[in-house]
Amino acid sequence: MSEANMSSQIAAEVLRIARNEKKLKVWRYVALSLLVVLLFSFIFNRKPVTAGHLAVVNVEGMIDSKNDIWRQLKKINYTTTKGVLVLINSGGGTVGDSERLYNSFKSLQENMPVEILIETQATSGAYLAALAGDKIYAYNSSLIGSVGVVFQNVLLGNLFDRYGIDVEVLTTGSYKGYPNVFESMPEEVKEHFEQLINDDFDWFVQLVKERRGLTSTELIDQAQVYMALRGLEYGLIDGISNYDEAITRLKEKTGSLPVHNLDVDEDAWLPKLTGKKASLGSVNWSDLLQPRVI
Repeated sequence: MSEANMSSQIAAEVLRIARNEKKLKVWRYVALSLLVVLLFSFIFNRKPVTAGHLAVVNVEGMIDSKNDIWRQLKKINYTTTKGVLVLINSGGGTVGDSERLYNSFKSLQENMPVEILIETQATSGAYLAALAGDKIYAYNSSLIGSVGVVFQNVLLGNLFDRYGIDVEVLTTGSYKGYPNVFESMPEEVKEHFEQLINDDFDWFVQLVKERRGLTSTELIDQAQVYMALRGLEYGLIDGISNYDEAITRLKEKTGSLPVHNLDVDEDAWLPKLTGKKASLGSVNWSDLLQPRVI
């Protein structure tokens, strides 16, 4: 083969490859354009739930002001939501937020049927919130109880001493400024805080007694934790059940309606389109140093 013929064949092959690459690029752009059109069509053509439906809300993790349950509760429409299933998977939270959640569930129950279903656990503040239900159900393996209050404070005084860090605090009273991370509480201050948590504990126990119709608090006043079957025997719950049975009970009261899980974030696509970082929440170190109750 002459050098001229070889050069001609190489040029023809290069031209063929270039044309194929151009075709592939065109098809890539077409496929990408179709994907974008379909995505935006899905996003902007979605319609809000305006028909009657049942809502499912999920209580998970630490019950505090940042818990996702508050976002879910805001989605409930008192006109179109005809019933609510509350799923609980929490070991508790702060006294104030647990009581706030209890009141929210009580308010719901005054307006529509509400089912309370404990999946993995409802202990401490989560059980307090569950008390809002006229009936409480749980899976066989669920943990129930831990009716009590705990107050914790991290002390970093020894660590500060080790690195030569001094802290100066000015207060206007002997009880002001406690608890803090720099020093242990004086005995009179500690007794005062013990009285505070005892007051919360007495209120909590009394609420359980009233809501569950208990004649004695002996089985709960030491923060005992029980499996669901034992909790049923002691009157802490009303039955063993599951998700499908809970939905069936709601539909018996409301009629056969579609079910919407409010734990699903309909705006989860937004960070990906805008380039904003999605996050489960940043760590606030000051929160780790605060006393936690229930």
